[in-house]
Amino acid sequence: MDNEDIEDDNFKKLQSKYLLPFGYKDKNKTAVREIFSVLRDPPVWGRGRRKKCVRCAVVGTGGQLKGSRRGKEIDSHDYVFRLNHALVGSWYVRDVGNKTSFYIFFPESGHIQHVIKSDPILVYIPFKDWDLAWMAGWLIRKKVPPPQCWIDKEPDCRKYGYPGEPKLVRPERLRLAHPDFLRYVFCNYLNATGQRPTTGVFTAFMAVHMCDQVSLYGFGFDPRYPMHYYDQDIFTEPRENDTAHNFGNERALWRILDRENIVRWVRR
Repeated sequence: MDNEDIEDDNFKKLQSKYLLPFGYKDKNKTAVREIFSVLRDPPVWGRGRRKKCVRCAVVGTGGQLKGSRRGKEIDSHDYVFRLNHALVGSWYVRDVGNKTSFYIFFPESGHIQHVIKSDPILVYIPFKDWDLAWMAGWLIRKKVPPPQCWIDKEPDCRKYGYPGEPKLVRPERLRLAHPDFLRYVFCNYLNATGQRPTTGVFTAFMAVHMCDQVSLYGFGFDPRYPMHYYDQDIFTEPRENDTAHNFGNERALWRILDRENIVRWVRR
């Protein structure tokens, strides 16, 4: 999103029908404008001109990356997209590399401190109402407000706490994901199954729309490996009603995109 999206006519369209993450229904324009007052539009391709053929790697967190030794291959791409718990320290660099051009996150998933040395463009996805309050809190007021569930003393919310202010973020490197793009991906490629797409799906399609060649690493949970490359957790397929995402549908999507040569889905 940019400042054009909060002009009267454009913002009315965002307010007209859909709640977050697919629209800004019931959202106060003044509050959103406040956020954009401190954001800038960093050039997507950096200071240089876009190459004729841009090769991109999108790095998920799947356990199949553990021991894969794909790090150098990943870092050889023109741009590298990472998301959520993107651990790139010395223990992981051989398998996942450490180059980061774009980092995509939401409050509970953000581990910006791990990628900030690369000075990536940060793409923030607000999935719920508090996500906008969280963003405005640390960008403008320098104080993150507690979510409503914390105020209401809901047990699960109190158990895990809530994310505080991310450190070392420069507003000029920060972008806000457009809700229309999330809805476009959700409806056209996931058949609107689940409640919303994963951050990985959003990131993969962001790369597909920006790059000429896209390779996906660490996508599609594989029962032969841990859930994530940085832990030993076992992945158990959740029941459809127990999660906001349809993981089976997303795996089928990667298979189709790989078969049609739209992406290269790297597996073991």
